[in-house]
Amino acid sequence: MAGLHGAIGANDERTSDGYSTSEHRDSTADWLPGRLSRMDFDRHAHEARPVPVPTPDVAPVEEVLIEPAIPFTEIEAAICAVFGTYCRDALAVAACESGPDYWAEPADNPNHRGAFQISYVHAGRFADKGWDWGTDGLDILKNATIAFEIWSVQGWKPWSCW
Repeated sequence: MAGLHGAIGANDERTSDGYSTSEHRDSTADWLPGRLSRMDFDRHAHEARPVPVPTPDVAPVEEVLIEPAIPFTEIEAAICAVFGTYCRDALAVAACESGPDYWAEPADNPNHRGAFQISYVHAGRFADKGWDWGTDGLDILKNATIAFEIWSVQGWKPWSCW
């Protein structure tokens, strides 16, 4: 008896794809050499088997310290010591207020002192620490400390350069 795809033997049945079982076995004999036939594979495909997953060789990560783009001057180091993570903004404001050397002559603006050009209205902040606004206002560390106090309360608003 001739079937859809060829002769059907006496003991053959039709598979779902129209082949006789013998044709199916014959056509899959070399499908997986030395392994399951296609029919056996299809029958056992639903059985889960663990698959080993290779782990990649990863080199340990080294900690990298990032150096500043330009070396700090003593003045910049003092400002950054006071302002910490806000160092970059503080340096920008101080440089804008007093110039790239962070020095503003009191004669040019007698009502303001130091790198952050702190106004005389904040003389009381200096006095609270036992400092003098007129002289200690020119000390970079003291000037930055008072600037930080002002910034902590008001942000950068009091500075015209912000």
